[in-house]
Amino acid sequence: MKRLFEIDKLMAKSLTKQICDGYRSAIADGRLAGGERFPTCREICDEFGVSMIVSAAVVKQLGREGLIRSRPHSGSFVVPQESTAWRDTVLFVNAGGTVSAYASVLLSTLREKLVEAGFLFSSIDMPSRFIGQADAARLSAALASRPKLVMLLHARPQAIAEIAKAGVDYVVLNGDAKMSGGKLPGSCRGVVSADYRAAMRDFAAHCRAAGVRTAIEVGFAKDAASAAPALRRAGVEVSALKIRETPDFRFSGHVQRAGLAAAEKLLADGKGSLPDLIYFNDDYLAAGALISFARHGVRFPEDVRFVSLATKGFEPVWWQELTRVEWDWFAQGEDVARRAIEFLEARAERIDAKISPAYIIGDTFPAAEDAAE
Repeated sequence: MKRLFEIDKLMAKSLTKQICDGYRSAIADGRLAGGERFPTCREICDEFGVSMIVSAAVVKQLGREGLIRSRPHSGSFVVPQESTAWRDTVLFVNAGGTVSAYASVLLSTLREKLVEAGFLFSSIDMPSRFIGQADAARLSAALASRPKLVMLLHARPQAIAEIAKAGVDYVVLNGDAKMSGGKLPGSCRGVVSADYRAAMRDFAAHCRAAGVRTAIEVGFAKDAASAAPALRRAGVEVSALKIRETPDFRFSGHVQRAGLAAAEKLLADGKGSLPDLIYFNDDYLAAGALISFARHGVRFPEDVRFVSLATKGFEPVWWQELTRVEWDWFAQGEDVARRAIEFLEARAERIDAKISPAYIIGDTFPAAEDAAE
């Protein structure tokens, strides 16, 4: 018998979440009909090669959501959709490549808030940054259930084309501000874009006050998190070490290795060749680079001042408090969920927003007066 869906044991997303998402989609699109017997914990174990802990968690979660109901001595059964309390369905699509910390936090926060509000929430990951036919087919299958709203993380053209073809409403998360103004195809109902300007102004002002003259920015080309323009306006001479994205960047570990290699390149001529400041505009690149800096005995801020993009509570981790351009994705996720609920309840026509990180001064680039002490 053909499986209802597949899971990927190499994916950063937990097995419990993958299996729950698969069953939610199967119930939503009718592949598991109301009244049909739901697999037992043992059958889930055998089907997907997972532990009883995972299968029990799946059954418990779907029961909590009201999708299945247990009957004494009979097992669990799918609750008919017309008798559930779900008001509508929402599909989250991660088309951003690696399963990053912020994607995981955003997904879990959106799921929690939307399920609380009575909406059936499912998600799919498109792990390749270079979306191919197989990825498009998976997305097309998920869209067949015609969700009320698709929340697309990252504006990959191939993903947008599939959603527009399906004719469903969608919102782009972490999109480029240039996409607003009705330029996206199909029924685009908004763009939630990242706005780094305030954080970068604070970053540049800190550099000016500290007398920073030279800096190197390490990161991906054309990255929205670049501080170079703001630093140059503050009189800092900025050079760039660009990391080229490749199909190998499927997992965060691959990105961290690229960051380690970049730091090794910077240190090839010794600590004396470093500029006043190094900024990593990707948290996973920074996490890998910190391994290299520790290996070479680089001290912050004595040898070089260090700043990184960061996600609150996640990467990168260092024994000192890092100076960082920091996202609080729990708070941002709650804000996006609130806007989505207003749209789904017809209290708002669109879901447009600008979300911003904060510039937080830590030990690796302290304030001028702290450094003087």
